[in-house]
Amino acid sequence: MAAFDLLRRQGIPCERGIVDCGDGKDTVTYDQGIDKLSNCENKVAAPLRRALTLLFLPWRGRLDLGRPLSKEEARMADIEAKSFDSPDEVREFEGNGQAVVVNVAGQTVGRGTFEPGWKWSANVKPIAKTDSCQVSHLGYVLSGRMRVRMDDGSEIEIEPGQVVAIPPGHDAETVGDEACVMVDFGEFGDYAKRS
Repeated sequence: MAAFDLLRRQGIPCERGIVDCGDGKDTVTYDQGIDKLSNCENKVAAPLRRALTLLFLPWRGRLDLGRPLSKEEARMADIEAKSFDSPDEVREFEGNGQAVVVNVAGQTVGRGTFEPGWKWSANVKPIAKTDSCQVSHLGYVLSGRMRVRMDDGSEIEIEPGQVVAIPPGHDAETVGDEACVMVDFGEFGDYAKRS
């Protein structure tokens, strides 16, 4: 039940394996939520999909949230490790960098290298085909600096050692003569992915 308490604290209504997507149409349970959640088209869908994947995927179809977990169920289903040195995919920007991507436990994690002179509007916009970046980033800056400007005009400069949460609706650019390298655990699935 602690997992659902976590979702409730984030303002997502849920009870005993049923989660309200907030659109009045869909409720999902832990064992079908990953598939059915694609029908939810509101701001709850992305964090809920991430939470359901991370919290319930190892027990999918085997977990009854109305009873305590057995020791067998509580143990981790699978341990998975991958390296950015052997990525599942490499996504080249339109110049000035790339993203190397690994898929772990159903999640896409990327390490972006944004070389000096990189700017989202010049180097990724032609791939994304949107006016501004519509991806939500949750990342850790390894090196270099980056300036992020939101569509509303607010901006922030991020630097090594910072953990950042950047909502959709922004442009960004590398600052200085050092590449900015960031690991992104956010909604990285389609970032800079060519169709």
